[in-house]
Amino acid sequence: MTQESFPGEQSDGMYGEAAMPAEPGADPVDGVEPDIAEAVHHIANRYGAPGLEQLIGAAQGELQDARRALESLGAESEE
Repeated sequence: MTQESFPGEQSDGMYGEAAMPAEPGADPVDGVEPDIAEAVHHIANRYGAPGLEQLIGAAQGELQDARRALESLGAESEE
């Protein structure tokens, strides 16, 4: 598993992650899926910085779960 980085740390891409190609439907300017950008703006407008902090914490937990699941699937396919 790779070490996670956070905003403000040195990285190749936005939010501390390596630069990734834009997915279908993504905004070509920043590579963020429009639905995701809208959700983030909604949280920021309704709950401010504390809401964004909660969103980031929740997203980091989901990201760890998704990475573990992906690793598990990879290990199962190698068996």
